[in-house]
Amino acid sequence: MTDHPNQYEVIKFLNKLTIHIIAEMKSVPTKEIEKMSTMKSFQTKNSAGHVGISGRLLKLSEHIISKPFSHICNSS
Repeated sequence: MTDHPNQYEVIKFLNKLTIHIIAEMKSVPTKEIEKMSTMKSFQTKNSAGHVGISGRLLKLSEHIISKPFSHICNSS
């Protein structure tokens, strides 16, 4: 007999852990200046990221999109 738990015990444990973590998540309001600061830290590349927008484009448009982006994040 081994000391390792079987895969069903591991999955059961992870499922309980995930529910516990999600239940404790809280939304913290952010400010426009925080979004601008984050966007300034992006790498300036022409290649698109996960959502199809390049870091360069985000940096160039930070002053335009930071306010609506903050509103969307704070509303969700």
